Parts: sequence; structure tokens; C-alpha cells
Amino acid sequence: MLIFCSDSSNLGRLDYASLSQQAIMEMVIDGIENSEIICGSKDAPKDILEWKRITFEDETVTKIQWNHTKINGSIYFQWLPATVTSFHVNQNNLQGTIEWNMLPESLAYFDIPHNSFSGEIDLAHLPEKMKRLSASNNRLSGTLNLEKLPSMMKSLYLSNNLFKGTVSLTNLPRAIIYLRLDSNSLSGTINVTRLPESMVSLSLGRNDFVGSTDFGHLPNSLGLLSVEYTQLEGTIPNIYRNLTLAIDVSNVVTCEKRATLAESRTDEEK
Repeated sequence: MLIFCSDSSNLGRLDYASLSQQAIMEMVIDGIENSEIICGSKDAPKDILEWKRITFEDETVTKIQWNHTKINGSIYFQWLPATVTSFHVNQNNLQGTIEWNMLPESLAYFDIPHNSFSGEIDLAHLPEKMKRLSASNNRLSGTLNLEKLPSMMKSLYLSNNLFKGTVSLTNLPRAIIYLRLDSNSLSGTINVTRLPESMVSLSLGRNDFVGSTDFGHLPNSLGLLSVEYTQLEGTIPNIYRNLTLAIDVSNVVTCEKRATLAESRTDEEK
């Protein structure tokens, strides 16, 4: 058991390499008010090999799955073990800010949706190996820099937050498949003429986007385009026969021969 004389979030990483994974993991959960759900006892945590929903390889932590565990409080993400590749805390009662530039370099999957995390998001300093960031339904704020995402990023889910300002979609990672920016306060015009050829789903609805938009150069792979409750204008050429267009009755985005109403959905919450 570790006894902290001060807030462990301020300790820094000066002695990080010298600490055991037991010590590091106890720091990670030090801000969780009901951490006994995970470690058995808040005052005398069990050996981490007995903690709930943790996957190990050679006795090192690689995957943490604390979805739907009803934990509340805060997590000190900066103390996540360097060996963690996958971290999931979907639908809990967690809050606080995240030091994005201190996440483990090995982290590929980072899922934190349906909590109350706040503060700005630093997309330019995510781990280079990150493939999926799911942070929808929180209270994250600020602007979104999509110009310097990790090259391996395949899925980015940021819907239902408090983001504002303009966004650029002209320099997304070539690997990206799913992008959800819907239900924020984003604004300005949108350029969708240089989307990656890999993209399958793009959700922009319920924002303040405006203006005439060229929909004539969408990737053939695109299966869902969500622009409902925006002020975008334009026509979808009928060459995109497999595209589902999510709009509302007031939209002036149309198809040349048809307009399919659909609900914007992805695999994010599976």
C-alpha cells in the first residue's frame, strides 16, 4: 500500500522508471473516490494481479477496461504505465482534466466517453501509436486542431462536447475511417474535397457550419455523411450511390436524384 503525503497528480515523472507497476497503478486510481470497486480496498489495495478488468502480459499492465463500473472521482492519466496500449472507462462518473501530452507512448486505444471530463484537448500531442480516441459526451472545450493527428489514427469521436471555432478537414490522417464532430458549437465553412480515401463515416451535424460546400469530391468509400441541423449548402452528385445522407427537413444539402434521411451512428459505443 502507498501512503501519499500530497496530491499524487503533482508528483511528476522524475522517479517513474524506478516505481513498480503496483505503485504506479495505485497512483492512477488515487483520485477515484470508490476505488475499492477496482482494487478491493481503498486503504489496503490488493496486488494488481487481482484487480478487476486488467489484462497483463508478462506481469505488466497492457489493457484496462473499467467500462460501466460506476467509479467516480478523477483518474491521474499521467501515471498510466508505459506498457498500457488500451484504456477504457466508458460511462462512469469521472471528471477532471487530462494531460494529453503525458499519455503513454504505447497507447493505441483511449476510450473515455459518457463522463464529465473537462478542459481543452491537445490533439497535436497525442501518442503517435494512437488508433482510436473516443471522448464523446463529456465537457471538453476549446478549439480542435485536426492538422496534426497521429498518422495511425483510424477513429476519432468527439461529439457532444463544448468545442467551438473552425475546423480543417484537409489534412486528416490517411488511415482515418470514422470522424464524429457532431453536437458541438463548431462554426465556419467546411472543405470536404480532400478527405482520405479510407473514410467511411463523417458526422458534422448539430453545429453552426455555414456556406456553400463542394460535395463533388467525396471519397468513394464514404458510407455516411451527417450534416443535419447545420447551414451548409450543396448538392451530392448521384455517383455516390452507396452514401447515406443524414439531414433534417430544413437542410439545403440534397442529392441529385434522392435524399436519404438517416440517423448518424457509428461503432463508437459498442
